[in-house]
Amino acid sequence: MNKTKLILYLAAIVIIIAALFYVMSKWRFWLSEVITWIVIIGVSFLAGWLLGRFGGKKNEPKPDTDAK
Repeated sequence: MNKTKLILYLAAIVIIIAALFYVMSKWRFWLSEVITWIVIIGVSFLAGWLLGRFGGKKNEPKPDTDAK
C-alpha cells in the first residue's frame, strides 16, 4: 500500500473521530429523541395490533352452504 494513501486514511480517521467528539452532545440528544419516537410509534402499533387481535367484535362462523 502506498505510504501517502495510508497517511491520508489515518488523517481522515483522526478528523472523523475529532468531529464525533465535537458533536457528541448534540448527537446524543438527537439519538435520544429518535429512540423516544421509535418507542412511542412501536408501542402504538403494538397496542393497535393487540386490540385488533384480541379485542373487538368476534365474527361468527358462516353457515356451510355446500351441504345440500
